[in-house]
Amino acid sequence: MDPSILIARIAGPLFMLVAIGVFLSRAHYREMMGAFLQNPALVYLSGVLAFVIGIGIVMVHNLWVLDWRLAVTLIGWLSLIKGIGRIVFPRAAPAIGAKLLAKPAALDVSTALLLVVGFYLTVMSATI
Repeated sequence: MDPSILIARIAGPLFMLVAIGVFLSRAHYREMMGAFLQNPALVYLSGVLAFVIGIGIVMVHNLWVLDWRLAVTLIGWLSLIKGIGRIVFPRAAPAIGAKLLAKPAALDVSTALLLVVGFYLTVMSATI
């Protein structure tokens, strides 16, 4: 199977599921995110996980074309950068996260974006 399709078929439904969960249980997710930001080990572990996922996607899908597959490439690079940031600058994630949690609209906007990207990836990978 084409790496673009495989990655999109995994990431798309996952992104939609997470977004729906956040929309349905907003208070729970805000509480969980606050607790996450207070735990340096979880911040580090999430950085390692983001790095592994990002480097994996970049290694098999570093495809810079102007179609839907660019979204897959960008997800890989953003995950890689996020992982590097959390590993190299572990105190930055809690600071940034706290600022975002202080703005309720930021969670809504980022969750809506996650839902749209997830839907887009799911539809595009299913139509091919």
